Amino acid sequence: VKNLSKDLSELHVWVPYPVSDNWQAIEDFKLTAPFKADIIMDKEYGNRVLILKLKKDVTYGMPLQINLSFKAKRREYSASGNLETSSKNLPRFLKADRLVPVNGEIKKLAEEITHGKSNDLEKARAIYDYLIDELTYSKDDPKVCGIGDSLLTLQYKKGICTDYHSLFISLVRSLGMPAKFEIGFRIPKEPHEGKLNGYHCWALVYIRGK
Repeated sequence: VKNLSKDLSELHVWVPYPVSDNWQAIEDFKLTAPFKADIIMDKEYGNRVLILKLKKDVTYGMPLQINLSFKAKRREYSASGNLETSSKNLPRFLKADRLVPVNGEIKKLAEEITHGKSNDLEKARAIYDYLIDELTYSKDDPKVCGIGDSLLTLQYKKGICTDYHSLFISLVRSLGMPAKFEIGFRIPKEPHEGKLNGYHCWALVYIRGK
């Protein structure tokens, strides 16, 4: 954490807290930082967040370093994990979000893309192929790229992972397929340890009977 003002009286840092689930096991979590740390849980989805509050005896104006480490063992996503029954929020994953609509222009486009497809898996694949063909991966416009606004992405036909997946979720939800947005850290290529170079996000769509 750099360029802190000497007049700063309070600072909170929010960090995603890694947890174990069907697809990963987290062990040996360690935190070293000049912050008081608390963990809170989101009541709707069960996500955990690490809240760091700056200690009063820290000298302001100097860079502050936060060190997080943990051991992660991951499994590849597959249908064998029984995604549908493991989620308690399937009805929620059919609804619109503030920037992820499911009606109007979105629903009309989804019906056009999937015309002639006979099942949900074929429809989801058709929407995926449409996005790959029509969108351009780009970070060049901060007013469009990285916001996760489905209609904005559809208008400008570009964005990063956040934008691709928001539009994908809008389209599949509009056809009655539950889908959700996930975000996390990419595991380093080295087999035992390495630096986390940034986050990535993806979409999960629930295909009944698969």
